[in-house]
Amino acid sequence: MLRNASTLGDSILLIAALCFHSVFEGIAIGVAETKADAWKALWTVSLHKIFAAIAMGIALLRMLPNRPLFSCIAYAFAFAISSPISVGIGIVIDATTQGKVADWVFAISMGLATGIFIYVRSKIIVA
Repeated sequence: MLRNASTLGDSILLIAALCFHSVFEGIAIGVAETKADAWKALWTVSLHKIFAAIAMGIALLRMLPNRPLFSCIAYAFAFAISSPISVGIGIVIDATTQGKVADWVFAISMGLATGIFIYVRSKIIVA
């Protein structure tokens, strides 16, 4: 069984990683080339975020058995707000960059989002 300090650290790491992952997903939506690509990415991320939120809730319930209400609300708010803010960041990046730079930003943000997702999933499975 995990110790309380480790559990708190694991829960903070989980939320930070999921928020970081959501930021790069949002940036990828914001720098999409066409409106159709942006809508496809938005629907994909939205459906993905539902399952990620369910997984986050289950993991937090396992990690924090006492479930302080304020910390659960703070974790959920941080996770929920990370994607919309990063879509705005992606739109700003797209408006200020063009051509190959925008393509590289899209590729790097999708790669980081994928890598972070794989790391978080493996961390949760091992825990």
